Amino acid sequence: AAGVRDPRREARYPSPAFQYTSPASTMGAEESKPAPPGEVSERINSVELSELRVAFSTLAPDGVLTAEALTSALPPVLPWEELHRVLLEAVAARGHPGGGLGFDAFVLGLALTVRSRQSARQRMGLLRSLYAGGDRDGPLGADRLTALLSGAMRASGGGEGDDTALGAAVADAAELPAAEWDRWAADQLPALGTAFETSVIEALCAVGRAGPPSGCLSPMTRPPLLSYQSDAQQEGSLLTPGLAWLCALTLGPADAGEPRSWRCLYSSAAQGQALSRFSTFVGGYTGPTLLVARCAPLSDRGEEEGVVFGAFVDSAWKPTDKYFGGAGCALLQLAPAFHVHRPTGISRNFAFFNLPADRAATFRARGGAQLPEGVAFGGQLGTFRLRLDDDLSRLSWLHSDTTYAPHESRRLAEGARRVAAVEVWGCGREQDQAAQLALQRRREADAAKAGSLTLETRKKMAGGDAATRFVLSAAGAHDFKGEELKASEERLARERGHE
Repeated sequence: AAGVRDPRREARYPSPAFQYTSPASTMGAEESKPAPPGEVSERINSVELSELRVAFSTLAPDGVLTAEALTSALPPVLPWEELHRVLLEAVAARGHPGGGLGFDAFVLGLALTVRSRQSARQRMGLLRSLYAGGDRDGPLGADRLTALLSGAMRASGGGEGDDTALGAAVADAAELPAAEWDRWAADQLPALGTAFETSVIEALCAVGRAGPPSGCLSPMTRPPLLSYQSDAQQEGSLLTPGLAWLCALTLGPADAGEPRSWRCLYSSAAQGQALSRFSTFVGGYTGPTLLVARCAPLSDRGEEEGVVFGAFVDSAWKPTDKYFGGAGCALLQLAPAFHVHRPTGISRNFAFFNLPADRAATFRARGGAQLPEGVAFGGQLGTFRLRLDDDLSRLSWLHSDTTYAPHESRRLAEGARRVAAVEVWGCGREQDQAAQLALQRRREADAAKAGSLTLETRKKMAGGDAATRFVLSAAGAHDFKGEELKASEERLARERGHE
């Protein structure tokens, strides 16, 4: 599929049927130029075409673009020499006359390759071919795959690359044969093709603009801007910029005009490792979130390093006795190898969140079955695919279930692991954070109001309407659930005494 377009560049030439001419034949001509043929105009908009025209004149003053000109003038984040070869092959396959890359062949080659309308798997094959060298059917190997991902990360504005994050991705895919790698990349990192497309077009167009070429991606494919709670939290954060970049590639490009910004909502290192603290700091956030948990290695199972798990939740967290979430949810392994477990479409048991003092207590009081307490994903009640227990100290993992796909080539040991740290990152828009801040301010105001009341007044208000009871309960001024639970248990004991 074609990449995501910047709305500011959606102006099109009026008719795809007109012919266009190269810069060499239009020197000194009027500003208005004929439109390109349909295959180009449908994939490269008018603003981009204008900038590419200027860039071509800069890079190829004699009218023929060489690989050396691309390599010397553009940021060294992509294999420009190999891209030049691919462009030549693409236009030759269309019967374009030889003699090098003139402007006509240049933009046609970009339309046929970088902006092609091929499937995601075919686009990944093109990207792989730029780094494969002479072996186009064999594995990329660790060095070439590292170069591919590192170049893409630098082109996206992500710095020199995160060795830990890149190593995790390389560990899972470096030795895959070509066809398997294409499938892996299309499934695991679907936005990588868009990132490649945008980086190439942006780097080339930048030559045709005022100012130096940046080689950076548009906001839709840049790495997430991470907002930490403090400098200390940034130092030891589970989510590095490199891991965030890989996670963003799994989720697809950000919405147009909406730069991706992730904010740490909860950190066990800063707020304490407890489900109640988790609920306090995550509650009220209305957007999608990414949960990250680092576990100690299972040395008795032969593990030499710990595992970092992740879970992407596409809707707000809410304590409930049922599963919640949608098909945008996913489970992740972030280290030592990177892998995304996407929904299978068979079951919809995406996410589960139950607080000990809420639903489970009510079910006990009613004499029903006790619901599991904690945070969980997939599986069934009591046999979850991934579960964090009620104090977030242990994580249980199963290899497969009917909600999330397994990872057959790299099976993690099943069982319980000790949790070292947990973080939750808000991945939504600014209004999602604003909604949470508004809720927190209301709670603070309610707490201040309730705290100013005498004990006798609070007892009188406890018998009032539901709205008053809610305010007192939310502010922590009166424990209605505790009273109801005690009354329910006493009633249950009396009923059992009459049996």
